Amino acid sequence: MSPEEEVIRAGHAREMLDNALFKEMREHIRSRIDAQIVAAPISDQTLHTRLVMMAQLWHAIEQWFQQVADTGELAGIQIEQERQKRSLFGSLRGP
Repeated sequence: MSPEEEVIRAGHAREMLDNALFKEMREHIRSRIDAQIVAAPISDQTLHTRLVMMAQLWHAIEQWFQQVADTGELAGIQIEQERQKRSLFGSLRGP
């Protein structure tokens, strides 16, 4: 994937992460998982395992969006550095 495509994907990921409805959904899901963990009977190891797996999966989803945003941000920095290099070398060559 090109750096330009990474920047575009990062923009979409950042829109999701910053979206008020998405933030509300994240908190809702986290609180529901936490509530289910607390409410699960201690003796039900299978349920506890499934709830922990749910929490891990949800964390992985959140981290994926953050990683896409971060990768695109770094790609944007790389694009800008390349642009500055070209500009500098172009000005050194003269007219």
